[in-house]
Amino acid sequence: MSDPERAKTRARRDKLRGLTTDAKLVYQEIEKADNKGLGIKDIKFKTRLPTTSIRVVLEAMATRNLIKWVHTIAARNKKIWMLYHLTPAREVRGGPWYDQGQFNQDIVNALRMASKSSVRKKPSTAEEVADFINKKKLFNDTKIEAQDITIILEGMVVDGDLCSEMKAIPLVKGEGALRNTNQVKVYRKMIGKRIESPFTQVPCAVCPVASRCGEGQEINPRDCKYFASWLEF
Repeated sequence: MSDPERAKTRARRDKLRGLTTDAKLVYQEIEKADNKGLGIKDIKFKTRLPTTSIRVVLEAMATRNLIKWVHTIAARNKKIWMLYHLTPAREVRGGPWYDQGQFNQDIVNALRMASKSSVRKKPSTAEEVADFINKKKLFNDTKIEAQDITIILEGMVVDGDLCSEMKAIPLVKGEGALRNTNQVKVYRKMIGKRIESPFTQVPCAVCPVASRCGEGQEINPRDCKYFASWLEF
């Protein structure tokens, strides 16, 4: 075993010192789940411990900052437990427009404004817009991914706020560059008057949670104020 591995093992042993056998068992299962975390039912299934014992050890470890709980977008009131230092996986946190598991329209609006500010300076790819936002630290320490910004930018294109076009980027410099190119989508500010119609204004096309929308779901067309407004267009 190398010195770094010994140091890591020693640090982990010191961290778990004083925990009961049940607590160590729960910690090990949460550790295996990494940034996807585990709910109490999953912990109970894996450890075979009673729910009351699990709740006690979870709270005890949380007070020592060994673990933490986060909301999951899969269920409004469900808590997921993971190691204290980890950032929840995307499928748990639901992207930057979720705050404590709840969809936040203000975050979407802020991302749209920041994206428009970036594209106003020069035509940009989704990666460049995300890099612009992250460098400005407009959302504190939250890292904005290019795939998140793509959803925002495509929505702005449908709304008529931006235009998009495919652009050839040379993969190599010098002779033969024109034969070795990569096509990327570039977004730029809209020039001219915006034309509105029911087809360009359909909210479902730009909704960041459309994949979770459906009859009988927490997010559904029947209760959507944006969809109702569009039907009256």
